[in-house]
Amino acid sequence: MNFVAFPTKGERKRPRIVANAAELLWERSFNGVSVDEIGSAAGINKATVYRYFADKGELALASARDHDIRTLEEMFEHSFRQH
Repeated sequence: MNFVAFPTKGERKRPRIVANAAELLWERSFNGVSVDEIGSAAGINKATVYRYFADKGELALASARDHDIRTLEEMFEHSFRQH
C-alpha cells in the first residue's frame, strides 16, 4: 500500500508567507512594507510570521532565494528544450 504524504499546515504556510513577502517587497520596497502587512496578505498574523522567520530581513532573503531558484529552474528548462 502506498501512502501519499500531504504537506502539514506549517509546510503550506511558509511558502505562502514567502510568496506574499516577495510580492509586497517588490511593490513597496523593504522599508515600505511591515511584517504585519505581509502576514495579513498571507492570511495569518504577525506572530505566525515570526514563528517561521526571525525578522523581516530573513524573510526578504528567503523570498530572494525563492525567486533565484525559480529563475534558475526556468533557465534550465528553457535550455534543455532547445537541445
